[in-house]
Amino acid sequence: MTHNTKFAYDFTPAKVLSNFTPLVVIVYDQKEHELQHIEYKMWNILTVENHVASHSKEELQTLIKRLVDEYECEDHIYFYGSEIGGYNAMLHAVINNANALYAYNPQMTEIEENNLSTLLNTTEDTPIFYLCNSQNASQVNSFIEKCKKNHIKVNLEHCPKSDYQTVHTLQEVLDFLSRMVSQI
Repeated sequence: MTHNTKFAYDFTPAKVLSNFTPLVVIVYDQKEHELQHIEYKMWNILTVENHVASHSKEELQTLIKRLVDEYECEDHIYFYGSEIGGYNAMLHAVINNANALYAYNPQMTEIEENNLSTLLNTTEDTPIFYLCNSQNASQVNSFIEKCKKNHIKVNLEHCPKSDYQTVHTLQEVLDFLSRMVSQI
């Protein structure tokens, strides 16, 4: 666990570094604490608690920029968040010019959806949104429609089985993102 003066986070660099080593930022909820120390193949992994993503936006942006510069992965930034962390993963993916994000059952209020939609309308480069939704259908569908209206790439993905453990679900998502990296 690495501590910043403002918040705690966990960063695991890839075991083998190259010019194409991506950074994935995982926004997790307290109940998903097992995601805090995850490692994955040749990816740099930054995990932050959803509370941090909500209340320390500027500090998180600064940390991401520092890691991106240090590990030279500015062209390979990805985000993951589920449920409550899904909205903040979506928001920070846009703010940090990510390539793509995967939000698993993202939960957002109508105000948050409108704020995110407004931000997307003012942003030139937007990430590809991979949204998995088995709950909150009206919120996600409304957001998808706004994205499509503004020619923003958004895909509704099949959700991994809900009886899987959180870490297994994330492993499937990272496998999916790995396949997407090769196509982007």
